Amino acid sequence: MQPVGRRAKALGHPRVWIESLSISKKAWGSRRAQELFFLLIDHPAGLTKDRMVASLFPESDEGDADGLFHTTLYRCRKALGKDAILWEDDIYRIRDVASWRYDVSEFQALVKESSGERDTKAEQLYRGALQLYEGDYLEGWASEWCEPTRLRMRQMYVKAVLGVARSYEDHGWPEKALEFYRLAIRKEYYSEPGHRGVTDSLLALGDRLGAVGHYLELVDRLKQDVPPEERSEIPALVDDMLGRSLRDLLTGDGRAQCGLDSTVGQSRGTEPRQLVREGS
Repeated sequence: MQPVGRRAKALGHPRVWIESLSISKKAWGSRRAQELFFLLIDHPAGLTKDRMVASLFPESDEGDADGLFHTTLYRCRKALGKDAILWEDDIYRIRDVASWRYDVSEFQALVKESSGERDTKAEQLYRGALQLYEGDYLEGWASEWCEPTRLRMRQMYVKAVLGVARSYEDHGWPEKALEFYRLAIRKEYYSEPGHRGVTDSLLALGDRLGAVGHYLELVDRLKQDVPPEERSEIPALVDDMLGRSLRDLLTGDGRAQCGLDSTVGQSRGTEPRQLVREGS
């Protein structure tokens, strides 16, 4: 009979449950024992000892690493149950891994199933994925092996956020679209669809001053991140990202600018006209 009620959560603060019982920090014995479990559940086909040692103990010499691995494996089995991790043909894997409920697997499945569509079903799938994303993958853990998965999960999260934003946009609700576009750039600041969506939403709401301010905020951030010798290219880069220039935002549909030049220049310490000249 397959085990039931086994659940693992890696998005946000990591936790593992057997039936309704959460495995405590004391029961794991060490953080590395927890890491070993998540490393294996992210590789259902299993891993060799060498691969696991390289991930879990990258700075240890061969002699020390072997002892550390077997101590960590013992602690992990003690926390999960002695038969929870199998060793077959030099491969370690979790027994009956398919019986586990794992938020990372469910999150990925929902985002992939959406297939980038913009219909109601896609929106529902994206929302389901967002409910699962309680934080970055193994939040707070600094081990290098976590980073590729953490980055991939973050990118999928941003994709789901943008999917919901576009749905609101398609339904003619720019104020809600703006909320989600801003959420996307909080997680991935240089998301081009996120910045373009923020600008489009502000314009759809009639907030041209806000759109100009967003343009200048992006310019200011790029000035911090771009080498000095390349900063002259920033206005053109922002124009490409947003699909419009600062002059486009300032002139709008030809209505009076209502003091935008002086107001924005004072609030940002930058003359909009000068930026336009640099980007022309």
